[in-house]
Amino acid sequence: MYRIMARMLDKYPDKDWSNEWSDPVRRARTIDPTIYPGRKSLHHQSKYKLPDFDISVPKNDLKWLKTWKNMPRIREYVLITDEDGIEWINLFSYSKLVHEPDDDKALIRDLWTFIQAYVVNKEALSTVRDNLYHIGIEGRSFHENNEIYNVFTREFYWSTAYKNAVSIENHKRIPFSVGHKIFDEIIMEPAYLQYTLSYDDDVSSDDFINLLLPNEWLFNGLQLKFSNDVGVWVNDKNEIVVLDNYMFSSGHSALLVRKDHLLNYLNANEKIMFWPILTERMIRSREVGNANHGQNGGCAYMDEKGFIHQKLRCYEPSNIEKKYSSFKGLISKKTSTILLWLHKHHLIWLSKNKKMELYYGIEYMYLENSKIDLLDRISDMSEWLKKETKNNKIIEK
Repeated sequence: MYRIMARMLDKYPDKDWSNEWSDPVRRARTIDPTIYPGRKSLHHQSKYKLPDFDISVPKNDLKWLKTWKNMPRIREYVLITDEDGIEWINLFSYSKLVHEPDDDKALIRDLWTFIQAYVVNKEALSTVRDNLYHIGIEGRSFHENNEIYNVFTREFYWSTAYKNAVSIENHKRIPFSVGHKIFDEIIMEPAYLQYTLSYDDDVSSDDFINLLLPNEWLFNGLQLKFSNDVGVWVNDKNEIVVLDNYMFSSGHSALLVRKDHLLNYLNANEKIMFWPILTERMIRSREVGNANHGQNGGCAYMDEKGFIHQKLRCYEPSNIEKKYSSFKGLISKKTSTILLWLHKHHLIWLSKNKKMELYYGIEYMYLENSKIDLLDRISDMSEWLKKETKNNKIIEK
């Protein structure tokens, strides 16, 4: 019945239904009949749980904030073994460990880890891994699949409504990019989709649902089908292969896939699964807005034998990196000054754009607005160089 109503409205969106089947058809798009009433989770044993890790040590809060290596290995987030010994791979989850002391004046600690899985061709792994490590995704600057609305859960993968909502360029096949670098030749495929159904979209309930689904390549590649339970996908033997852990058990939200089935597919298709990793440590008071945090990240991936590898770094520069950056900036400043001096004395010639580039950061905006020639602003190059050297001296030990 729901397929008939959905197809009628999708095929004839401009048709006036006022004199025929008005409410049943039009209101059908605001009720998802493919989700059982109440939309309560099942009550199976949870497949996923957060790593058992103590974030209360060391006792000093600032020291804890800086000891970024003291955390669970990414393997503990992405590879799970259930009570039957079956291994599962985590395709998407937000995970947060919290330590909240009884003392109201003590700071609260949060350790947050964001997991989302992608696949690329095997030959692209080194480029993906190295760029995710060296450039990083600080500030959550990597691609994320947007949430999907206005599609019935059983319309996924085949219907017109699904195809209109889930595009290739935004949800399925995306050029790999990190920072300002875009690699058009490397196509990554997210492993997950996010579906949201609010009480505004479904008037049959006062609640809302967030459902994690396998992306289309995974659904087709593993030859999955919907089970009778929401958030559970099975194969032709009726074995559970993919599940939304929250819908399956009311446990921690995560999208899980059987490792053996996934690995067979990846190896047969010369693919590698990777995770762009972002973690954050935070210390905060109970007062809103009073917090301090630090992020680190990099890349984790699963090789053809199923082993998980990781390479992470802290995004906060070390003291040595800060000193080097200051020294590099001073040398650049001196070089720019010398080139400007040579140009002013007609020993070399610089274009206007080059002059502005060399002078950038001193009084650039003022010069842009006033249109004053930048060389006229420097009456004595030697004195100016001494002043700039003094103002940009290297941090002393």
